[in-house]
Formats: sequence, structure tokens, C-alpha cells
Amino acid sequence: MGGKRVAVGRASFGVAVAALAVGLSSLLPLPAGAQPGTSFFTLTPCRVYDTRWGAGPLAGGFDRWLPVGGYCGIPPDASAGTFNFTAINPNGTVLLSAYPCCALRSNVLVSVKTGKPQAGFGVLGLGTGGQLGTYLDAPFSTTTDLAVDITGYFRPPAPVQ
Repeated sequence: MGGKRVAVGRASFGVAVAALAVGLSSLLPLPAGAQPGTSFFTLTPCRVYDTRWGAGPLAGGFDRWLPVGGYCGIPPDASAGTFNFTAINPNGTVLLSAYPCCALRSNVLVSVKTGKPQAGFGVLGLGTGGQLGTYLDAPFSTTTDLAVDITGYFRPPAPVQ
């Protein structure tokens, strides 16, 4: 399924503890609604979305849905992913939010000043159809290109037979 499986369990502070295959430990927030036994699978960073591929830049004040499910080895039953979001060449100061499709806006990931690329990391649930929502909190005339890379995904446990 593309990637190494990492065991994930609940810690006392609502944080998932992932024991990495290389013997190191890392803390990842467990996505909301994750079932006990949810596994995290690492991926080589893979670009799942880039506005420069033809969709055009994000515009201030508008939502855009990004269809990321099914790309880069993300299985259809993945419940969440770990993503890097990079705002590229904004023409003003912007706040970029990302959230599961069809949910309330949340998770301001990137704060960017005019002309400076800036990246942010997020662990986000995948919404309807494996989509993420983005929102650019800026005046309508403000735009920025956006590149989104996935570095891993969460998958619920297999049903017991």
C-alpha cells in the first residue's frame, strides 16, 4: 500500500504516539473521530495538488475544494493525511486555512506576506470524496498559488472477520 506502517495509539493528552520504523518516536495528533487501532502509513512526499497545473491561483474570500483522495497511493478508505501546504507568490498578506471538505473552516496553516513563499504542515481529515477545503483569508483582489504535498495517511483498522 505504499509506505511503512506505523502503530498509532492514544496518549493521555489526546495525541497519537507513533513509533517510527527507524526506532525514533514522534507525536502526531490523531485525527478527530479516529478509531482505536488506526494506523499511520508514511509516504515519500508526493504533490497531490498545484494551482499552477491549470486551476489558477486561490483568490481571497473564496473556498476551493481539492480532490486529493486516490492520488499518490492514498487508498479510498484513508481517513486523514499529513500534508505540507505551500503558498507561492502571494500578491498580498494572506492567511491560508485548510480543513476536511464540507466541514467548518478551521486550521490556519500558513500566514504569508507579499511575494514570499511560505509553507505550513497539517494533519487533516479527508472529507467527502477524499477532498480537502482551502480558504484564503484576504481581500478579494489578493491571490496566491498553492502546492500541496502528502507525506502520510491514516487508515482505520480492517474489519474483524
